[in-house]
Amino acid sequence: MTLDGTKALLAEAERAATRAEAARLAGDAVLMELADVLEKSGLSKAEETVGAIAKVGLGALLAESLAEGRMRYAKVGAEIERLRRALIDRALSANEIKLGILALDDVAQRLSLVGGKGGGFDYPATQNRARDSLITFARSLHR
Repeated sequence: MTLDGTKALLAEAERAATRAEAARLAGDAVLMELADVLEKSGLSKAEETVGAIAKVGLGALLAESLAEGRMRYAKVGAEIERLRRALIDRALSANEIKLGILALDDVAQRLSLVGGKGGGFDYPATQNRARDSLITFARSLHR
C-alpha cells in the first residue's frame, strides 16, 4: 500500500459527515499502514493479521485508541456489543470475531512495546480492563 492511499483515506475522513464514518476511514488508513509496516518488519502472516482486524471492523477502535493514547473500556464495551449483534445477526462468525480480537490484541501489544514506557500508546498486558474485556469476550466464543 502507498502513502498516497493513506493520505487519501485520511483526507476523506476529514470530510466525513459523521464521527463514525471518519473513525472507520481513519481505521482503514491505520490498517493500510500497519499492514505495510508489519510486512516490512518480517512478521509472518501480516496480511492475515490486519485482514482479521478489518473483517470484523475493529480498525476504527484501533485508530481512535492510538489517537487517544490508550484503549478505553467504554469504547471496547460498545465494540463488544456491536460484535455481539453481528454474531446474533450472523453477519460475522464466532471464529471471525475471535480471530479479529486476538489480532487486534497482538497488534496493540506490539505498538505499545514499540513506544516503550511513557510512549505514545499505553496497552498494558495486566490491569487493563479494556484488554480484559476483549480477551474474555474472545474466549467466550468457543463455538
